[in-house]
Amino acid sequence: MIIIFAIEDDKGLESLISSEFSDTPCFYWVNVETEESGCIDNRGRHVDDSGKASAKQVGDLEAEAIVVKEIGCAAVNRLRGAGVTAYLAQADIIKDNLEMFNSGKLSVIRAGECDSSCK
Repeated sequence: MIIIFAIEDDKGLESLISSEFSDTPCFYWVNVETEESGCIDNRGRHVDDSGKASAKQVGDLEAEAIVVKEIGCAAVNRLRGAGVTAYLAQADIIKDNLEMFNSGKLSVIRAGECDSSCK
């Protein structure tokens, strides 16, 4: 399983979770089975519909989950359509959120529970 984290800058598992999905500088991915990980620049960050472009990029990474602090409902719907479940970050860094994810303590973000873009 691949989990994506929207982060401010790459400091490995100590990276800070970004405040917003579509404007995040990069996506940090973790393969929980192999423990491989890495950072990928968010190519959608500077385009007109950054949420759509960022959601497509995450979907193309074949991730099953993404952990974010904030995300628009349209992006949640696009991610869900690509088979990616969005989770609300509960801590500031990847390592702590990964532990909470693995123990089932992160909440799923559903359309209508995020910003007002889809209400």
